[in-house]
Amino acid sequence: MSPRILGAIYAGGQSLRFERDKTTALYKGRTFLDHVITAMVAQVDTLVLLGGTAKPPWLVLDDATADTGPLGGLKTAMRYARAFGYDWVATAPCDTPCLPLQYVTKMLHKASPAIQVVVAETTLGWQPTVALWRVTEAAAAPYTIKQGFSLTAAIKRATPFASVHFSAAHLLNINDQPALAKLRRRAHLN
Repeated sequence: MSPRILGAIYAGGQSLRFERDKTTALYKGRTFLDHVITAMVAQVDTLVLLGGTAKPPWLVLDDATADTGPLGGLKTAMRYARAFGYDWVATAPCDTPCLPLQYVTKMLHKASPAIQVVVAETTLGWQPTVALWRVTEAAAAPYTIKQGFSLTAAIKRATPFASVHFSAAHLLNINDQPALAKLRRRAHLN
């Protein structure tokens, strides 16, 4: 039987460096959010947005703990996943418009029964917002929100974990206008 996977897109950030809502930023004629949805929707059983404003037909889950960033979003997704019987939560940020189309499937291949988290990795290191998180009864324990605690710390506590290598170009996190301009120039050259 195939595992049930909840897809969860981090979409509730304040976009301070980007200076506007990243979910509506355009790349190749589509919003960042549309690109991420396209990459995820065929690989998950249900797709939700973690924070942000309603974007029908997608369900928006508000963070259980305000102002806690991606870790708060993960905790919210895990709570939802446990309540509705999912086996895994696949996460990705809304500002990664080049996300590979088969990233969830590729990560699931590394998910042996002992593995708790599969994290994306590039030549730049771990990309903890792009990950596959096992849902168990004790799943919330490693994701306790504390001052200075991060997704990277949650991964380290959720041992054993695995990583899957991706091209850094596919996991570009577009955090500001210069990064978006650079991405558009690169796309124009290809």
